[in-house]
Amino acid sequence: MSLLKFLRKKASKPASVAEKPGEEFAAEENSSNSDQTDVGPRPTSEKELGEASTSDKRSVPTCFEDFSTAKRGKHAVFNSKWKRGRPWLKNTPGLGMFCEFCQESDKRPFDREVWNKAPCKRIRLESIQAHEKCVAHIDSVKRKAEARAQPDIAAEIIPAVSFQTMTKVFACLYFLCKQRIAHTTNFEPLLDFIGFLGDKLKEKVFVGRNAHYTSRKSIQEYLKCLSDVLEKDILEELKSSQQFSLMFDETTDCSVREQMVLRARYIHSVNGNIEVRYLKIIDCLADRHTLDAETISSIVVKYIEDHDLSYKHLKGIGTDGAAVMTGRSNGAVKRIRQKQLSAQNDEEFTCEAVGCHCTAHKLNLASQQAGNHISYIKKFKEILRQLYDFFDNSAVRSAGLLAMQKLLGCPERKVLEPSSTRWLSIGNAVLRLKDILPSVVCSLEREAEERGNAVAAGLCRFLSEYEFACTLLLLCDVLPKVNVLSRVFQNSSVDFSTAMQLKQSIVSMLESLKSVEGENLKALDSFILQMENAGITIKYQRGLRQDC
Repeated sequence: MSLLKFLRKKASKPASVAEKPGEEFAAEENSSNSDQTDVGPRPTSEKELGEASTSDKRSVPTCFEDFSTAKRGKHAVFNSKWKRGRPWLKNTPGLGMFCEFCQESDKRPFDREVWNKAPCKRIRLESIQAHEKCVAHIDSVKRKAEARAQPDIAAEIIPAVSFQTMTKVFACLYFLCKQRIAHTTNFEPLLDFIGFLGDKLKEKVFVGRNAHYTSRKSIQEYLKCLSDVLEKDILEELKSSQQFSLMFDETTDCSVREQMVLRARYIHSVNGNIEVRYLKIIDCLADRHTLDAETISSIVVKYIEDHDLSYKHLKGIGTDGAAVMTGRSNGAVKRIRQKQLSAQNDEEFTCEAVGCHCTAHKLNLASQQAGNHISYIKKFKEILRQLYDFFDNSAVRSAGLLAMQKLLGCPERKVLEPSSTRWLSIGNAVLRLKDILPSVVCSLEREAEERGNAVAAGLCRFLSEYEFACTLLLLCDVLPKVNVLSRVFQNSSVDFSTAMQLKQSIVSMLESLKSVEGENLKALDSFILQMENAGITIKYQRGLRQDC
């Protein structure tokens, strides 16, 4: 009979009627009813199983039907030998048999829960053999075999690297950054060099096909870790300080991206020293399209609030002198101070940070603008720039200059770059040019005569003028004194009283140069004689006597 008819017949029986042993088994679908005896040896092969199904009086039960716990003459016992060659077979005493492969793959043989979530309670070998032949079980076995054939992805992607090795790798990258060496292109060669010295760092971090830990992405992650750790330590010191100030300025990197450099100046809470620390480089236009006072102030305010810095302890804000920074009505400093006051409304004592234009930057601007109304000084600075570019852009010209210096017995030095944005650079450039001027003029003459270079001829004509020599020596008396004051202003632990006294003394010295010749200008005659001895003809303007 079919399973449905069997269940209806079973449900129609009165509860007092006892079922006969084995009556709870149902025949397979589309098969006739027949009796089966449990006496004698059980069929162990498919052939014997088929013969038993035709010869026995009862049909072979399927693997999906429950084994009744009713009292029988002989109880079914699980044979441990059935597990040979069947790693998927699992027997739970008191419950039944499960298929671990079907459980892992979540397979339901013949869309039933038996062997997966529900146990097979018919403890028979033929039940096991029938399950082995079903499509769901065969598919789960294939999946298990494919999974075993695949490598351990976790071990391939996340291999083990020792803590000591990673510490050395971080130290190498930190060294490159501190020495201002390009880390992206020099990190791996540095590991190779350390390996040459005996410590195979590169081999230790090459632990898998997908784990080299020397790629650009890995280097950026290393830098992010170093930055986070250093910034965390600095912020802890900053929060413990009772007075701190912020200094920031925007700049453009080589990829033409606007970035803002943020630094902090504070009094150390333990030793009382004044510390100046770098905090962060922030992409100014990451979320904005215009770099105005609102954008700059919002970036600084966001950094203060994100890191829980106290507005009450903010005593100063240092910037450059641009209107977008120091504007009285709508500058970035003004906006930050307004935010500071609004954040302290609930406190009894409120303070307002002092906006300060960087003193060293202001001195550099004053030095540049002092000679702008003198046309010859402006032309003099342009000639310095052209002279540097002439030799710096050609290795042949630089080599010719060094050869001329050896021939004349001059110091073997290069022409320095005069930059308006690099403080002290013009003062250093004029001091260097004074030492090597004879060799520079002779080298320019050679370039003009032998190679017909018009730029060299024009520079040589200008440098051979008497007025140029006078201006050069005058600037050698003035600019080094200004550089001394600039270095004091740039000192991280500057003493205000000492700086003020030094400023007054340097102003007095500069005023005295109006009436008294400086040390270098006094040696003008000997300087001219030195150039003439090198074969250089000094050109005088009309109205100037050669003996003046």
